[in-house]
Amino acid sequence: MKKKVLSLLIIVSMLFSITSLTVLAANKDTDQITKTTTSNSAPTQEGKNQTQKNLNLDKTKTIQKLNTMSKGKLKLREKDGQIFISGKLSYKKTPGKQSAINFLEENKNLFKIDDISKDLQPIEVKKEKTGDTFIKFQQVINGVKTEGNQLNVHFDKNGIIVSVNGNLEENKTITRLGKNKISQNQAVKIAKSLFDYKSLRHTPTVEKIIFTQDNKNYEVYKVNISYLEPTIENYDVYIEAYSGKVLQKESNIRSDGPTTGTGIDVQGKERNLDLYLNKNLYQMKNIVNPATNNILTYTLNHGTQYGYLVENSTNFFGLEDHKASVSAHYYADKVVDFYKNLFNRNSIDNNKMPIRSFTHYDRNYNNAFWSGNEMVYGDGDGVNFTYLSGDLDVVGHEMTHGVIQHSADLYYHNQSGALNESIADVFGVLISTYDKYNVASGGNWKFNEQDWVVGDDIYTPNIPGDALRSLSNPTLYGQPDHMNNYRNLPDTEDGDNGGVHINSGIPNKAAYLIAKEIGMKKTAQIYYWALTNYM
Repeated sequence: MKKKVLSLLIIVSMLFSITSLTVLAANKDTDQITKTTTSNSAPTQEGKNQTQKNLNLDKTKTIQKLNTMSKGKLKLREKDGQIFISGKLSYKKTPGKQSAINFLEENKNLFKIDDISKDLQPIEVKKEKTGDTFIKFQQVINGVKTEGNQLNVHFDKNGIIVSVNGNLEENKTITRLGKNKISQNQAVKIAKSLFDYKSLRHTPTVEKIIFTQDNKNYEVYKVNISYLEPTIENYDVYIEAYSGKVLQKESNIRSDGPTTGTGIDVQGKERNLDLYLNKNLYQMKNIVNPATNNILTYTLNHGTQYGYLVENSTNFFGLEDHKASVSAHYYADKVVDFYKNLFNRNSIDNNKMPIRSFTHYDRNYNNAFWSGNEMVYGDGDGVNFTYLSGDLDVVGHEMTHGVIQHSADLYYHNQSGALNESIADVFGVLISTYDKYNVASGGNWKFNEQDWVVGDDIYTPNIPGDALRSLSNPTLYGQPDHMNNYRNLPDTEDGDNGGVHINSGIPNKAAYLIAKEIGMKKTAQIYYWALTNYM
């Protein structure tokens, strides 16, 4: 499926731009703007050519105007519906929806928008402590939300628009696969029939959206199906509204891919835990961390359902069976503290959602994943992996998938999916080094090339010195480290959703180079700002 998403190249370019490393050049050879003409008779080819010339001329004038206002420093990149533009794009305005709408209307030939009031709906206004204001717009077609198409307008603290970025679908035509529209209840029945489960986690949610597949737009029902047994699953099903045809079944499970190492407790380190005493039982329940309602750690007892809160008759969890849970509980607290201390973020969703970790998933399970609601960790088979909760950068990776879901919600396919995995990797490294160098208590947050790996504590426990992935040298573990070597893989589960775990090496290397140049703290601030405001 061809989906218009922010490309890795654009995001990496944007990140470098934020750090004052100029990597984008103004490009006047931008894509052609097409516009449907209406008349009583079909326009001649000569008329079409003249219309196109007029549109190109108007667009060139707009670019020249903005470049002059930016004193020759305008940065512009656009391709396949993606756009990133920065510079001094306006004079001082009162930041808000109307000012953003007025700007887009005045410069709509740049954004391929026909009618601002019909094509874009403001969905978020966010003012940062810095004084910057971000206005986010959702593209709609015939009043219906389009999947994955949004536009961000950024005002600086002086009220000047300094950047616009996002994705827009130029094609406004809706394709129907049938004549009679099905109901939401019918769509839910179709979606439920695709799965074998004992009971649903909640009543399926339904959202009507415009979904683009193979360059065609379809009106669909997006139905969420989530359940805990026989396995933990969370799917979105896209059902065409006029035929009931299933266009896509999308898993919301965010897998880390293979990662291993040794668990923290296997190394003999005793961890301080925040527990809860309940009827003479000590439970892995942390209610004292102010950034979240609670941190809960469960065991699945080597099954795939019916998790139980980890508890013990004493406040010392020293059994072999406790190790994975101790690591998950301790590290979850560390990750929550990291996001609170640096960004004042309250838990994964920034609204104090409970943190739930499930350990001892299945038997010899060589993986960990964010399910869309909680973290789930396998124990490994002892050869390829040991307890997957035993590595802070892995726990940070999985919990960051939750942060991504509740902020940018990057589409888990192709380049956007690789960026999703990369950001989880980058924050995994940032979180683990923040803890390693005791930054919260005044330590010096050092940049060390050897720290830029993922899964080194849990991957192949009998082989020292290796890791699951390297951000400093992705090619060590079969990943590309440059867009010249980007791997176009099938957009299927067998093809790793278009190579999300493989091509993540490209932005991973970029993050490593940024941190090497400007340091760990600034890199963390830049990446969080970009994730929550630009993507």
